[in-house]
Amino acid sequence: MLDGSEGKRSSTRADHPSEEWSHRPPSNAPHPYEGLIPQIQKKFLSKDVDALQPHVRAFVERAMTFTACPECGGTRLSEGARSSKIKGINIADACEMQISDLAGWVRGLDEPSVAPLLAALVETLDSFVEIGLG
Repeated sequence: MLDGSEGKRSSTRADHPSEEWSHRPPSNAPHPYEGLIPQIQKKFLSKDVDALQPHVRAFVERAMTFTACPECGGTRLSEGARSSKIKGINIADACEMQISDLAGWVRGLDEPSVAPLLAALVETLDSFVEIGLG
């Protein structure tokens, strides 16, 4: 009555919880245990260590060591991907280049079968350089 419905009951969230809150499980739904390692990975290791609070950063630095893989050198590429090269450059080397240098390298590639792709890539890289990302 106070809402102007004159005796008619107005619909509220409580009347239709499944429609309003379908993205959340009910509070009494069982929550499966994730496990300790996945919880630590999600809470601490998926974040930038420098962005963590000092006491959390101290824990992470004490408990974990971060090193590059001796096999791939931290590229996370398989041996096949690392050994595939175009004019002496593999994908990891290309990713480490400055965008302006990469654009120059791509411009020097001459392969008619992929010429439209190379032209589009050079155009994209040049636009990155123009806006200051090079």
